[in-house]
Amino acid sequence: MIYPFVKGGAEKRIYDFSTRLARRGHEVHVFGVRWWEGAGSFEVGGVAVHGVCSPIRLYAGGKRSIVEPLAFSAALAKQLAGLSFDLIDASEFPYIPCFTSSIAARATSAPLVVTWHEVWGAYWSQYLGPLGCLGRVVERTVASLSDHCIAVSQKVQQDLLTLGVSPSHISVAPNGVDFEEVNRVHPSGRTFDIVFVGRLIPEKNLDLLLESVVILARIRPSIRCAIVGEGPESRRLNNLASRLGVSDRVLFLGTLRSHEDVLSLLKAARVFVLPSSREGFSMILAEAKACGLPAIVYSGQQTAAPDMIEDGRDGFLFHTLDAQQVASLIEKLLSKETLRTEFSKRAYAAAKRYDLSQIVPELENIYHTVLDGSL
Repeated sequence: MIYPFVKGGAEKRIYDFSTRLARRGHEVHVFGVRWWEGAGSFEVGGVAVHGVCSPIRLYAGGKRSIVEPLAFSAALAKQLAGLSFDLIDASEFPYIPCFTSSIAARATSAPLVVTWHEVWGAYWSQYLGPLGCLGRVVERTVASLSDHCIAVSQKVQQDLLTLGVSPSHISVAPNGVDFEEVNRVHPSGRTFDIVFVGRLIPEKNLDLLLESVVILARIRPSIRCAIVGEGPESRRLNNLASRLGVSDRVLFLGTLRSHEDVLSLLKAARVFVLPSSREGFSMILAEAKACGLPAIVYSGQQTAAPDMIEDGRDGFLFHTLDAQQVASLIEKLLSKETLRTEFSKRAYAAAKRYDLSQIVPELENIYHTVLDGSL
């Protein structure tokens, strides 16, 4: 999936890193599904973007389709045939294209780097039931395709160790925030007490957020919550908001027109809530903090997001999926402006560690190390 035609943390990471690597003098090519009309290839920010096949539905029955990665991988094999690169970096998900990338790398003696956004591990059984063992085998096999893995967080690094990857073969390069863009964006004229941004999928646990709004509405009748994003859960969540009686307090905004619009909305909000139980990093959390937005984050075993929060200083963590607890933490920030201001300052300062101007050179150094054969 290619940004900005498909919006998400992994897509934004590829866009940000590739355009900045191009600015630093590298020749960069990005291959993905052709989500746009017109020519199959074009250039943006000095990066050659190649659409290798037409779009196919990403979800079937609420789960990611197997047809889409198979079709993409077959088309990718044709695109890469005869091409030569110094290095190939493949995103681990949805796994199957990594095998195509591995074949292309071996054919041209180019090192293959696999960037891991998350490791599912035992979650496969929850996602696919009895067939989850097949997912775990595929994931473990992908982990063995390359001696060079890049993890987007310390948690993903630790999870890779459970797949048998050697510690010496893992580097960490988190997603980054464009602070120049953040600093030039003005707050939106539309203000919300609570905001969530992300793909509308079950593991985001948005039922919990809606139930929290129900509780808050009893003491704050004017409470306003914005949910930004699209996904297979969209219709069900809209219906749930209506059944809970908060459809007038929760606004589903869908996908916003531009990334600046997202930042503008974050800057105009008072609290960011991330109830997700599965995050390999959380690009939007880093951006929310860069916008000075205190966050309330679920601290689950399968999410790296809690590592991005200093509990009680720039946000709050909650440890059980309990709507009452979430509502209490939201109310604590909404009712105490001085506390919220302190959290806001600390959140902005903490987000500086994700500044793209620092992280892109770090990624470049990883690539050079791989090319030198010393990783």
